[in-house]
Amino acid sequence: MNTVKLMHALVVGSIVGALFPVCAAAKDCVNPCTGDQAITSEVETSFQRYAELAIPNAIRVQTRNQVVYLYGHVSTGLQRDEAVALAQRTPNVKRVIDSIRTDNAGG
Repeated sequence: MNTVKLMHALVVGSIVGALFPVCAAAKDCVNPCTGDQAITSEVETSFQRYAELAIPNAIRVQTRNQVVYLYGHVSTGLQRDEAVALAQRTPNVKRVIDSIRTDNAGG
């Protein structure tokens, strides 16, 4: 009987030990947005430093897997270009997807 209990304990211990790294990795996968939220916050903060981009709700920012998505509407192509450049300069940003509309037909 003691041998069976010992074997059972070894098997359970091995399974738990083998799953521990998987659980740790899964934790990172469950909430990967923590870094993305920090990127979004940093981009939004950088927009607030520029009066032409600080208009409330003019540009919406979303980040997924370190890719920043910019949505919204600004008056000029120059404003759009500045928003994209600021997002690109934000630490840990891999790519910026620009979906910002402008008033002028050329931008």
